[in-house]
Amino acid sequence: MDKVKQLKDEVWEMWQIFIVSNECFDYTYYLHKPDTKEEVDYLRRSKDFRFIRNMLWRMTIIELSKLFSSSSKRDKYNLFHLIQKLKKGGQYGDISVQEETLEKWESKLQEHQELINRILKLRDKQYAHTDPNNDKSADLPIYYTDIKELLLIIEDVIKEIYHQVFKAEAHIANLFFDKGQFDIIKILCKEEKREIDDLIRRSNERRY
Repeated sequence: MDKVKQLKDEVWEMWQIFIVSNECFDYTYYLHKPDTKEEVDYLRRSKDFRFIRNMLWRMTIIELSKLFSSSSKRDKYNLFHLIQKLKKGGQYGDISVQEETLEKWESKLQEHQELINRILKLRDKQYAHTDPNNDKSADLPIYYTDIKELLLIIEDVIKEIYHQVFKAEAHIANLFFDKGQFDIIKILCKEEKREIDDLIRRSNERRY
């Protein structure tokens, strides 16, 4: 198979993993930090949405781990392996990705290595397996801003490869989540308020 086609197929698989991870992240972020105080209060009371939010966070971690797990053979499509393949002497070494671009990506990975390690440990020790966990580093907090930084690294890699190798623009967008259209929580808040107001009104009517 042509090497450019092989690279395109590999990057496409990474892109699909990124889409799932980014989509789950955007949903769980909104369920954690919605637009209004009324939504915050509603979500705090809702055990159903707390469960959904936690499951989406778990999926974000599991999917994102696939792109940064450098030592796992099962995670074939990850950034560490891809960079090595793109270097001189690698599988795609004769494909024109600028050396300074590869150095930039490696620098970003090194800068975020501790965070990547925590994410992988969280995936392996708590989300993907039920083995006894004696590694307390898996309990260290991971913030939404941390996850966003890693997602931006992957997005940059995809866009740069499409630009430098395929001479095309990668239009990266969510398939489903659109903050401007995601109004289910607002609707539920209004309905809950309407029901409460109606109960208060009927209670006052009976009183008089």
